[in-house]
Amino acid sequence: MSLSDDERNRCIDFLQIAREEYNNNNPQIAKDFIASVEEMLLDGDSQLQECAELLQQTRANMNTDAETLLEDIEYVTGFLNE
Repeated sequence: MSLSDDERNRCIDFLQIAREEYNNNNPQIAKDFIASVEEMLLDGDSQLQECAELLQQTRANMNTDAETLLEDIEYVTGFLNE
């Protein structure tokens, strides 16, 4: 992983906010926070880039697949917490 602790914590915070906003019926705000996390992860190693790609695909389909969105947010958050 090539993120600083501050960057990693910011990603985790942004993913938490995205989940909360999505659950509060604010999908555009959730998309914006997810996109910010994607940008940070794309600068990392290959595993972080894979997480960014996963979030990108999920964000594109979030209007039709809410369950996968929440699962993917949990997956990436768990990965960042390792």
